[in-house]
Amino acid sequence: MTLKERFIRVPHLFFLLLLLVQLIPDAKEGEFYANYVIGFAVILEAFFLLVAVFSKKTDTVSEVGKLLGVIEVVLILWVLFGPKLDRLNAKMFPAPGVVLYQLIKDEEPLLAAVKISLRTILKGFLLALVIAIPSGLVLGWLKPVRSTANYVVRFVSSIPPIVYIPYAIAFLPTMSGAKLFIIFVASFWPILSGTMTGVVNIERGILDSAKALGVGRVSMLSHVILPGALPYIFNGANQGLGISFILLTSAEMIAADSTNPGLGFYIWNFSNFANYKRVIPAIFVLGITICLISFIIKKIQDFLLRWRAPV
Repeated sequence: MTLKERFIRVPHLFFLLLLLVQLIPDAKEGEFYANYVIGFAVILEAFFLLVAVFSKKTDTVSEVGKLLGVIEVVLILWVLFGPKLDRLNAKMFPAPGVVLYQLIKDEEPLLAAVKISLRTILKGFLLALVIAIPSGLVLGWLKPVRSTANYVVRFVSSIPPIVYIPYAIAFLPTMSGAKLFIIFVASFWPILSGTMTGVVNIERGILDSAKALGVGRVSMLSHVILPGALPYIFNGANQGLGISFILLTSAEMIAADSTNPGLGFYIWNFSNFANYKRVIPAIFVLGITICLISFIIKKIQDFLLRWRAPV
């Protein structure tokens, strides 16, 4: 990449505009913590410069620049229509500096809530993976049960998992167990369906070649069918993980377990008191957590599917 491709980017302009907006007088008196916005903008700009310096791919610099540009545009509009022009309801939409200040101040309880939510997600999701993948491989491979199993999976997976929340709360002894069950159900059916679809879509010639070489059933499942179905398994896993986060947040709100509060309870609790300067940081943390987990899964997927020819 040339120096122009590395450093002449639109996000740098947005960074300067964000700093200039801070010079506009506030529409009313109050502490809006503008220094936190400036500090955050400087961190974003420094990160972008590091990516531009060390990245070897133009696409990576472009993608990071687009993402940071969107964040900076949102901050510019938020600051402009918030404390500068007073066009937003300050109670429901606190100034970005106030949100950043509260995010730093509430670091410990937010991290504790994230750990609780992630622990529940990982337990339910991994349990679903362990049960759904072998079941899907077997059901997709055995012709006598494949058709019937496919109809059953379609029927059950069409039922929104959120309807199970009242039953889970009523019949399971603890709120933690109820949330774990909901995550398991939300993840299980998409993974099972994806695995069965992957098995069905494996080329017949590959299976015939493996049989001609005398590959046994166990080896056929583990060394031929499983690798061939992996792309579909990851599709189902990604879908199940997304649904799991939605259901976890809903379950934590409905269960309202103050002894084991996750992010859902954190958001629900402070929204009841209209304390949006603490609700908005929690929503941001939830979004960042989901993006990071999705990124990690994508990297695992790319590594395990590195044998595929690039599209």
